[in-house]
Amino acid sequence: MNIRDEPSMSLESRIHRARSMLKDDEVAGALGVDSTTVGRYYGGDTGIKLTKLEAFLRAHGMVVVSAKYLGAVTTLCEVGASCHCARSGLGECGR
Repeated sequence: MNIRDEPSMSLESRIHRARSMLKDDEVAGALGVDSTTVGRYYGGDTGIKLTKLEAFLRAHGMVVVSAKYLGAVTTLCEVGASCHCARSGLGECGR
């Protein structure tokens, strides 16, 4: 699933947007629960166990990454992951 979200969207909004492209049975299968349980998750009637959280997010096309990982990706984007200058020992491109 590939959905475009606004950077400021809350996680809840992103999940509900992703849900519009899924069937409860698909999510239920990924979690090993029945579709009525999934409906209760969405409705806020019951919480998702931590052991099911990763599968729930993956079913919606999401993954959890650390802030450290995102920082590293940001650095690579700024410097240039395939910068020919740096690979040749000439320093960063444009400097």
